[in-house]
Order: sequence, then C-alpha cells, then structure tokens
Amino acid sequence: MNLLERLQSMRVVPCEDYVTAMKLREANHNATSYTPAGSTDDLWPGTYYLTHIDEKYRRSYAVVPHLEMIDDLPGESSSSDSDVNE
Repeated sequence: MNLLERLQSMRVVPCEDYVTAMKLREANHNATSYTPAGSTDDLWPGTYYLTHIDEKYRRSYAVVPHLEMIDDLPGESSSSDSDVNE
C-alpha cells in the first residue's frame, strides 16, 4: 500500500483517548497474569498484538489476518464467488 494512502486511512482520535491509553499502559507495566482488553478492529492486517502475559512474564501474541487470508477461510465466499449468477 502507498504510504500516503495508508496515512490517510488512519483513524484520528481525540487527545484524551491517547492519554487514557497511556495511563492504562502505565498501570499495566510489568503486570503478570494480564490479558489486554480492547478492540483490535483498528489494527491493520498483518499486525501482531499482545493477547496475554502469564505469571512468568511469558507473552502470547496473535496476528490480524490479511484480507487474502480471510477470503480463504472455510465457509467464507470470496468476492469472485459472489459474482456468479444464480
């Protein structure tokens, strides 16, 4: 994706949202047995994100699927399949 297109596609949020997110990060810094709460809807495809930190500080991550991966899921129809006349 073109850098300018990617920057223009970013969602702008109020400064208060950023401050709230930073306070949450400070509160959970070095926390154990922690599972982040929140939406991953605004993450770009291919982004890795934290899903859990256990009592031994081991981290677990997940990845936001790429659009191509979503189209290939079983039971999902790709855009080319939806163009077929019935």
